[in-house]
Amino acid sequence: MDLFEGIDKEKDLIKECPMESESIARFVDRRILVLHKDTSVGTVARALQEKNFGSAVISDRQGHMVGIVTDRDLACSVLAFGLPAKTAVSEVMTTDILSVARTAGLPEVIKIMEVNGIRRIPVIKRNGQGKEKCVGMITLDDLIATQSIEPGSLRKIVRAQIARQPKIMLNPERKMDRREQVYNHFYNVMAKELSMPRAVAERVSFYLLKSVIQRLPSKEAEHFIAQLPSLMHEDLLSLPAGPHKSISGPSILQDLELGLQLGRGHVLVPRQFWQALNHLVDPSMTDRLLKWLPTDLQKIFTKPKTGARRSGGSRTLQAHA
Repeated sequence: MDLFEGIDKEKDLIKECPMESESIARFVDRRILVLHKDTSVGTVARALQEKNFGSAVISDRQGHMVGIVTDRDLACSVLAFGLPAKTAVSEVMTTDILSVARTAGLPEVIKIMEVNGIRRIPVIKRNGQGKEKCVGMITLDDLIATQSIEPGSLRKIVRAQIARQPKIMLNPERKMDRREQVYNHFYNVMAKELSMPRAVAERVSFYLLKSVIQRLPSKEAEHFIAQLPSLMHEDLLSLPAGPHKSISGPSILQDLELGLQLGRGHVLVPRQFWQALNHLVDPSMTDRLLKWLPTDLQKIFTKPKTGARRSGGSRTLQAHA
């Protein structure tokens, strides 16, 4: 197999995009590096260096996109944990891919970047079986270079990127310690309550945690963070001190629908998140949090009429581990 499965330049596909004032067509970089999922991380690193790319699209043998890997992934997930160079890229790539269609508008792309703290978004086309093929990439660097993004949006993206939850890569040669067990239990409960794949549930629930924390006074935020898994503490404590009044019920729902691409059903997600939280922290904590949140946030997180709540009991996290 050739080292580079393709530098995909589907000019005809991109030209089909309607050239509206807010179309992403003129920002799409068609020079994308596509590598097979069985490619070793060492080979991926050399390919990125030789082509001077910051990311590679990972595909199956039919050329359908199954993941994406960045130079940062290689540094944080491979070098940091001493994984061998022969490790398959499929073991460290991101599979929970946020992408847009060729017909997407620029505001949609910027919103996704703002909410998720990401700098690159694949532009895809789908075939009749729902499989995705990457036909280009839109990057924050290109938007900055063309002065196509407002300073306010740029600040939001950078802040979200700084606070973005790191991927926890576990060395398969050792058992998880207590902190990692608590961390994994937290997101397993969230995934079950949200009825989402684990990777999606992590992204959604971490966003909602950040939103709640930044809406609280700093002291209350610290009390809340203390009850969460200790592996989250560093990132959550580094968030700008609140309360940030720009965070509201409508803004959260809009971010869930557009920025996190949840589409229909996103209205129920905050309530499901809160139900999961009731199982994961001290039973009195969520009541205390609600008292500090404005009415519009209380409404999206709780049912109109709340009954007696179940005790957290043995389900409460020992977050100090």
